[in-house]
Amino acid sequence: MRRLPLALALLAASAPAYAQADLLKRIKPASVGKVDENGVYQLSEEEKGYNCKKLTGRMQVRILEIRDYHERTHGSTLAQGLKSIGSSLAGSRSSGASADARYRSDVAMLEAYNRQLASKKCRTFNLEAELTPKPAIETPTPAPRAKAP
Repeated sequence: MRRLPLALALLAASAPAYAQADLLKRIKPASVGKVDENGVYQLSEEEKGYNCKKLTGRMQVRILEIRDYHERTHGSTLAQGLKSIGSSLAGSRSSGASADARYRSDVAMLEAYNRQLASKKCRTFNLEAELTPKPAIETPTPAPRAKAP
């Protein structure tokens, strides 16, 4: 499933049905990296080219999406197992994907983006502090730069 920015999704949803397919064909999805077998996110070539502002913005959105992960109710292990079995019987491609695996993947991506920010001499995030539950209105912000002596 492709993730679309909210504005594009709303635009596509408001378009007539015959125009929706054409509009979605013209939207170039972002090239995203992958988590390797060691659990480390490998940036795509497109992501490596992101500037400080784009990396920071993407990190802010993802932090807001997963910040309250540990506070949410995930259901019992039995319920999650039944969901997985039901998905595989229905032929869903995400049958092996669990909420925990998605969270670990998101954190790995944030860590990789943070390393990329540091390599570009941009302000980085304190991910441990930013991923603690906070009100949604509190925007994640990069740590202030250290003052030169």
